[in-house]
Amino acid sequence: MNKHLKSALYLSFSLFLVVFSACDNEPIDPGIIDNGGGVGSCEEATEVLITATTNYNNASPEDVGFEAICVAYANALQGVIIACGDTDGALQGTLDTLDCEPSDSACQDAQLVTLSAEAQYQADPDNTALCNAYKTALVNEINACGDMDGSLQTLIDTLNCTTGGTTDGEALMTANLDGEQFDNLKPNGYNMFQKAISMETYSYANDDDYIKIQGNSTYAEIVPNEYTKEINLHIPQSNWAVGTYPLQTSVAHASSGDVNTHYNVIYNNGDGNSQAYELEGGTITITEFNLTTRVIRGTFEFQYTRYFVDTNEETGPFDCINGTFDYSLDDSYFD
Repeated sequence: MNKHLKSALYLSFSLFLVVFSACDNEPIDPGIIDNGGGVGSCEEATEVLITATTNYNNASPEDVGFEAICVAYANALQGVIIACGDTDGALQGTLDTLDCEPSDSACQDAQLVTLSAEAQYQADPDNTALCNAYKTALVNEINACGDMDGSLQTLIDTLNCTTGGTTDGEALMTANLDGEQFDNLKPNGYNMFQKAISMETYSYANDDDYIKIQGNSTYAEIVPNEYTKEINLHIPQSNWAVGTYPLQTSVAHASSGDVNTHYNVIYNNGDGNSQAYELEGGTITITEFNLTTRVIRGTFEFQYTRYFVDTNEETGPFDCINGTFDYSLDDSYFD
């Protein structure tokens, strides 16, 4: 309950006291309530409530001992209801709104877990499991407590739980999909795992090594939602050099077995059964591939269509333009 609401309740109770005083403090049923010190009257119950109300108004859910203060306030309200009555139900209404559980208990619990996880991680900073546990604790603390100054997210962003320790690694993709600009696409789960790229091979394409670069609009949610946009670029070792290369669709790549850079796109737009289908003719330009600084950068563009199952309708083509990528080669493959 916030301070404004408590002030309002305090004002309501003050009015109750004025009315009560005007009636010469005549108890409805003297001696019916025990206020901890023996049988008490309406007047005594009211005095207890005045003190409890003052204590409650001066407390905050974040304070140590708030729960006890709140319970005392609730008991005092109940005491006045029993001793004096509650004709208009105002006191019972106040009692019903009370929540004596400290509002930040979940936050405090999350902070304790984070402190424990941090201590274990600092004792062994190269331990991947401890690093991921620390990162998970930070995410849970953000969910429970918020992160107004962004300091918790900054800690998450500096953790690299693939190799342990911290890194200046980058994983950033931008793209404009059908007129909608996305400037912060990252690998799915990047805020948790801090993994920029992954490696893959294809048995149908001579088992060549491919770098997979992924940009996801809802990467922080782990599980794609109904508005997720995701672009995946798969670059074979033969294209790990500055230059411009054709972008093959994933379907064509799988059917031909060619060793080519290919792509696929996920386009959920909250409009039912719809999906994106890649079209041939796209290109990718690698502007930097550096094994010393371990970065890969470049641009891309392609077209896609969308198919709506509900209406059996295909729409498009739509353009993907302004595609850029700037990723660290942070996989152990490049160690």
